[in-house]
Amino acid sequence: MGLLFIHDGVWQLNKGQNSDDIKQKNHGKALTVLPLYGINDVYVDSEALSRRRLSTADLLLPVKILSQHQLADLIDSYDTVFNF
Repeated sequence: MGLLFIHDGVWQLNKGQNSDDIKQKNHGKALTVLPLYGINDVYVDSEALSRRRLSTADLLLPVKILSQHQLADLIDSYDTVFNF
């Protein structure tokens, strides 16, 4: 199984996020246990990272960076896709 982060969703992977000011839950700790749930592949949209001036060094987890074309191929390769 895999998890794909696109658009503003890439902020969820940011090591330096502090959600106290906006009174939102920080999901960072939950993301680090994804392998326990069988999610071994974490993908990120390369364009989303660059637009937000983030690099892989800024992220909580090791990720596979994909281009727009690769994103479409990845989504097509899965039988079931959840969007949230």
